[in-house]
Amino acid sequence: MRWKFIITITFIVIIAINSVNSFADEFLQYFEMAQEQISQKRYEQAAELFEAAAAFAENPDDEQTALYWVGVSYFKEGRSEPENAIRAFEQFLVKFKDSELKGEVNYYLGRCHVRRAARRDGEEKALEVTAARQAFEEALNARPSETLKKRVRMMQAVLNGESAPEELLREALEDEFRTPRIIAAQALGVQLPDTYQISGRIIDSQGQPIPNTKIRGWGGIPYAHTDANGQFKLSNLALRQTWLIVSAKGFVTTKVVAEPPESGELSDMEIQLRSEAAVVGRVIDEQGNPIKGANMFYFADGESLGVNDITDIDGRYRLTGLDPQRLNYEIMADHPDYAHEYQPPSK
Repeated sequence: MRWKFIITITFIVIIAINSVNSFADEFLQYFEMAQEQISQKRYEQAAELFEAAAAFAENPDDEQTALYWVGVSYFKEGRSEPENAIRAFEQFLVKFKDSELKGEVNYYLGRCHVRRAARRDGEEKALEVTAARQAFEEALNARPSETLKKRVRMMQAVLNGESAPEELLREALEDEFRTPRIIAAQALGVQLPDTYQISGRIIDSQGQPIPNTKIRGWGGIPYAHTDANGQFKLSNLALRQTWLIVSAKGFVTTKVVAEPPESGELSDMEIQLRSEAAVVGRVIDEQGNPIKGANMFYFADGESLGVNDITDIDGRYRLTGLDPQRLNYEIMADHPDYAHEYQPPSK
């Protein structure tokens, strides 16, 4: 009976040790595979492998290291909407509030919001800028190294634009990613190498200039506005075919293809905008009561054109920017307290 007891305990200990070793091996295996993907600049695959490594981490140090690299990998992937990176960094900050990596994480989180701010307007842009400023301040409060502190100061300069110190903006011209480079170049009024510029005029159907029209490259940056004569100049476009998005109040948002010229500048481009159409309506519940605060989306040819309006206290909305020459639009109302409502294509 005594030998049976000893054998049983020994068996349990062996199983426990094997289990621990298995988890440690899995963590190292996934982590090393992820590092290999990083070296090949396959960042999305790396992020997924780092997430797997985090799931097998046996201690907080390994888990936070893996989670940090999840966010960095998604950030380096370079997408204009870095939701996955933001999710990973915010998860890190909630779980590891006192981590030594807190400064680095806030720095990258701020950069994610800078990237999103560059592709937004109005209140949405202001919210992203505020989030970026807050993240950079948190990075500085985390007692960062001198190197990280310098990088944070540079990104704060990018946010401040023309009012920032010139030497910091010139440092941003050498950044690894396009967004800070282009914003800094616009603030300094310089042309980046391996880019071209477009100049021209925006007019209405009567040939009259349209002032304060926004012209932006695909992805949101770079961008420019027309002057009182409808003239614009858009600099630092990458040397490839580019979609220009042209939008002005009261007109249909228009997409135009631009081809890079051999001379480095495409001049005298003229873009004509059509007057917009609008749709007004009302959102109600099953009892006929108005629903306030519903987001109104509309789609054209299956492509979402984003939130165009939010219903008022009477449930009313106004969708603008619609093309009167387009026959079919699809409308969707979204509210957190109600199921999605979808209106099929209407003519």
